[in-house]
Amino acid sequence: EREASTSRTFAGSPLELTARLVDITYSMGDGHTITCPTATPYPVGIKPGTPSPTCGYAYQKASRPTGDYTITATARWTVSWRALGFTGTLPTTTTATRQVPVVELQAVVVR
Repeated sequence: EREASTSRTFAGSPLELTARLVDITYSMGDGHTITCPTATPYPVGIKPGTPSPTCGYAYQKASRPTGDYTITATARWTVSWRALGFTGTLPTTTTATRQVPVVELQAVVVR
């Protein structure tokens, strides 16, 4: 999701927070980096090799049989807050890393 909000009561006063996704930068593990304004999860059972509908990357070389690529995703957020009659915004980031095996896809010509 691009936005998440919550409201709580703190010391008897309301506190509101809204986090908005700015973008996600992916370090692809092969020396390349891409930045995407949004990301769409792939549905279960999607055909291998199907391009992303919002932001994608195609590796030029398989990682197998020697190993996996380490992908690091860094999401930039802007958090807006409101409490005790004051408001403000705070920039923040979250980061996650995953090992991904990349194998070669080959086209088969049928005559």
